[in-house]
Formats: sequence, structure tokens, C-alpha cells
Amino acid sequence: MSDFIVNLTYKLKSTLENLYSFFGSEFLQSTEIMDNSKIELLVKKLELEIQKDLELHQKWLNCWLHLPLSLCRLGENNAQQFAHSYWYVVLKKPWSKVPSLKELCYAKYLEIDVKEENFNDFDLKDALTDEMFFQEFKFQFTDKQLKDLRKKNRITHNPQDSASIIQSDRQREQEADNLFEELFISR
Repeated sequence: MSDFIVNLTYKLKSTLENLYSFFGSEFLQSTEIMDNSKIELLVKKLELEIQKDLELHQKWLNCWLHLPLSLCRLGENNAQQFAHSYWYVVLKKPWSKVPSLKELCYAKYLEIDVKEENFNDFDLKDALTDEMFFQEFKFQFTDKQLKDLRKKNRITHNPQDSASIIQSDRQREQEADNLFEELFISR
């Protein structure tokens, strides 16, 4: 649900910022039957209505983005990415692999939830104190294939590759921060 909201918010903002590209063919057709002043009025009304839609959309649907621990994400196909972000933010464990943009966004949501004390993980953190459950949870991030891949990367380690990976991580994290800020912070 929340990814749907993020995508729809992005599409509404994009439409508002690129009105002529979105309605280009319709505007072109309107030049045949309307004069310029009517077209300008139509464009202004469209901009106003899309802005209102965006504001209402954010007012009524953004609450889904800030449920305790952004819980609405757990029912989606991205539960493993969400768990990986939980591993990093809540358990304060290092990323076991380079995080995806989605994982970085989830981590950002979790950080905000924790910072705003909107944190109810339905006792997941307590359940992770049980060693067997913790090992099972940890297994998703540290299975044998991952360990073998890490070992291989250590053997063929190239400092230049390492620097480009770090730079890529920083760029990806910055992109996630910018997207998050653009969509939800700056209104």
C-alpha cells in the first residue's frame, strides 16, 4: 500500500511540474477549437485542480506511510527488504550487502518512526532475544552463498573497486534522501 502511495504522489507531482508533457496532445488539439486566452485559463484551472488533488492525496494517504514501523509494508512482496532495513536501523547491525534504493527508503522511514517514538514492532525486537529466532532472522542476511561471495570479494579485492562501491553507496543514499525529502518533507 505505501509503495503505491509513494508512486502515486510522485506521479501527481510529476504531472503538476510537467503539465504540457502530460497533456501535450490534448493541448495541441484544443488550439484548433479554442483561442489562447481560453487555453491559458484551462491550463491554470488544471494546475489548480492537480495541486488540490495532490494536497488531498497527501493529507489523507500520507498517514499510511507513518504507521508504527511503517507496518503497512510488511504485507507486500518487499518484506525481506523491509526486514533488512529493520536489521540495520533497529538492531544497529551493518548492512550485509549494498542496500537497494527501496531498502534505503525503508530505513529512512524506520529512522523517522524511531526518532518520533512512533515505534511499535509488536515485540519483534523482544522475540529476537530468543537465540534460535534471532539465528533464523539473521540467516536471511548471512547465508552460505553470501559468505562465499564475501570471501571471494576479499580474495579479489581491488581498492579502486572499493572506492567506486563506496561512492555508489553514497550516491544511492543521497538519491533516496533527495527523493524522500522531495516527496514528503518539502510541501
